[in-house]
Amino acid sequence: MYNEQKKVLLLEDDNHEAGLLIAKLTDLGYEPLLTQSKQGFLEKSDHLSPYAIILDNTVPFDEGGPAKYDVGINLAKNLLREGTNARIALHTSDSKDATIETLESQGVTYMKKPVSREILEAFLK
Repeated sequence: MYNEQKKVLLLEDDNHEAGLLIAKLTDLGYEPLLTQSKQGFLEKSDHLSPYAIILDNTVPFDEGGPAKYDVGINLAKNLLREGTNARIALHTSDSKDATIETLESQGVTYMKKPVSREILEAFLK
């Protein structure tokens, strides 16, 4: 049986960053579910109600495609508009700007790469 309260849906195309996140989430007792493109994220998110969602900002639209900027930001905006109950974080190497600050004011957490275990743990509580 799946425990939706422990599932964390990840959108991260960098294997090293994904591995770090997966290890930290697993260590904290969560079940990370990795997607590496916008399309993969949308397909998986259609079937899940995860506890949390962590989005990289620059990822491909399709598996194996070139990375595109602002994919994570646009997905976060759509999730907020749809009224998701999941906690949302933007996990990026991008500097904080006005768009990210606006998302923060709407409840999205900004996590600069590489995210520490402590910041990740605080986001999940």
